[in-house]
Amino acid sequence: QVMAEIIKPENIRTLTGADGQTFKVAVTNDGYPLMIATQNQETGMWVWKNATPKIIGEIVNIPTGCFYGGSNNITWPEIQKVTDIVNNNFNYGGVWAGMTRSQPKEGFFNYEDIEFGMSQAQLGKDMGTIVHPIIWGSGEVPSWTKRKSKTELLSLIDKHVTTIVANIKTANKGSPPVINVVNEPMFRDSFWSIAGKEYITTALLAARKAYPEAKLIISSFDNETKNGSQYNSTLTLAKELYNQKLIDGVGIELVINGEKPPTKKMLIEGLQSYSMPIYITESAIKMGKFAGDNQARLAEQAKIERMLGEVASEVGVKLFVVFQATDDVSIYNDPTWEGGNPNNNTTLYDKNYEKKPAYYALIAGLLDGYKK
Repeated sequence: QVMAEIIKPENIRTLTGADGQTFKVAVTNDGYPLMIATQNQETGMWVWKNATPKIIGEIVNIPTGCFYGGSNNITWPEIQKVTDIVNNNFNYGGVWAGMTRSQPKEGFFNYEDIEFGMSQAQLGKDMGTIVHPIIWGSGEVPSWTKRKSKTELLSLIDKHVTTIVANIKTANKGSPPVINVVNEPMFRDSFWSIAGKEYITTALLAARKAYPEAKLIISSFDNETKNGSQYNSTLTLAKELYNQKLIDGVGIELVINGEKPPTKKMLIEGLQSYSMPIYITESAIKMGKFAGDNQARLAEQAKIERMLGEVASEVGVKLFVVFQATDDVSIYNDPTWEGGNPNNNTTLYDKNYEKKPAYYALIAGLLDGYKK
């Protein structure tokens, strides 16, 4: 039935990509892209292949990404499946660099997570990376840091960021990464309570010195609309840091409540108000509180995902990353984790590693919002 739909002439869209190349896109009656073709310059024939966020992202000049790994219970076979999904369907791989793992004891650095993530990106073709969080004052705080004075804390942050970012540079074999240097500043932030904004500038200066070519950002949650709890604090801090050329843009987690999602207008107004490059760092749609059967849940998730893709395209975000690859390994499905719910099912792939409607909805939205 789907194939019968997409071979209709009216379901073949021709468009010009951001690089000037012409493409044909075969879509369903509902506008979901399934196949995409480029023309062979020698033979003139159109060569078709499956539409993916990676390919669509290249066309509309909005790279897409997904994190390697998953929940704490992920197995090695699952890790391999996730890596295959990320490298075959996205432009960027997400790499974890949390401080409780990267410096569990003072002066003892552990590079396993970074080197693992970078090695997974090397298995793909032309994969970029986004690395975070280097510093996260509420979620990644080793106990040994809590007894420090302001002077001691600033010194250890400078050393930690310098050491970790230098390792990122050494381990990276591709293009310069996006690095989320400070995650969720001020929110339950133990480092802020000791050293205030100075710890953030210290971290950013250290990161810039260690890896000048990298794109540096700060990121937070619930900051995508003007009425978000972290919007005002993120906006004020990001503008100051951006004007000082300490960051290259601002990170938006874009974790959406599927029961009560924001409107498209709210999202566009919120994102555009930053007046700087926007990086979507870990988008997820939590469906745990949505009332309805599984079919209705999948349809609603797809509807929201399509809107997010359209917003991203219209705003012109620099990167759109979804958080984790499948519902099987999503931390949002872990009931022991804060905010976890076995029915959240936030990702683009189900527990059987099959594409959900949201997968096609995201790329449909990216094309819906594309103006060229």
